[in-house]
Amino acid sequence: MKIHVQPNGKTNKNCEMHACLRRTLQIAKLAGAFSVEGLDSPDIADLKYILEHLLSILFNLSSIMSNMGEQDLTLEVIKQYAFVYMAHVFNLISFSYWKEIIYELVNLQATFIWNFTDVILICFSVHINSYFVDLNQTITSQVAEGSINWPQIRVYYTHLVKLVDEVNFQLGPLIFLSFFSNLFFLCQQMFHATNNKYDKIHSVYYVFSFCFLLLRCLLTSLLAVRVNTEAKKPHQALLNVSADEYNLDVQRFQRQIQYLPVAISGVFFKVTKAMILQVIATIITYEIVLLQFSR
Repeated sequence: MKIHVQPNGKTNKNCEMHACLRRTLQIAKLAGAFSVEGLDSPDIADLKYILEHLLSILFNLSSIMSNMGEQDLTLEVIKQYAFVYMAHVFNLISFSYWKEIIYELVNLQATFIWNFTDVILICFSVHINSYFVDLNQTITSQVAEGSINWPQIRVYYTHLVKLVDEVNFQLGPLIFLSFFSNLFFLCQQMFHATNNKYDKIHSVYYVFSFCFLLLRCLLTSLLAVRVNTEAKKPHQALLNVSADEYNLDVQRFQRQIQYLPVAISGVFFKVTKAMILQVIATIITYEIVLLQFSR
């Protein structure tokens, strides 16, 4: 993060990293993956984080107050909130208000980390994809000119493959956590949305939450899968190479793309279109089972 000093002695707070990631973060904000304001400002100090998790807490507290017939937020309401929404904790340990505060702070921090994990995945996906887009544009322009340097293209492509492998090595567990947590909470919100025991207000809340989370998961997944899609595009140009231009470099490049698929990886899986379709099929199956049991 660089701070530039102007000739008049004043500091320029324009952050190069903030400027580069601004558009990507705005896309993430629209999908709810990153609750932040001030992205359009050139000053990084204007960033203001808004945790949507707080809205969920307020909704749950208002629900508890309504069930207890309380008009004001009292200690009894806070205690009942803990027993209802933190039962998995206080069924194991004794209740105290300071424990509830600590748990809520940890939960708040975990929610922020969950959001930030998706944002990191979105940022890396967008920027890695841009390199493959540039490569494909170079191939297209050289093919149009009738002179393409396949050895140089293959070397550049190999460097991009190494870049993707390094990102997968460093962020693989984080990518796995992102997809696993998104799928888990998506199924959880789907369960609540199809549960008939809730009143209309709760049902509307859970349906909205499910749709919001679904949009967020789709954004994260579709941006990640574009890396694999763009990485396979040079193969079409290789298939159109004439017999006179076909050489060992072209053959190696074809086999590299065909047998070494390039994709964002989450340790145990590669983010491809087939993988996304399998996840969607799993969610639809889960929904059908829930609908059958809810009758």
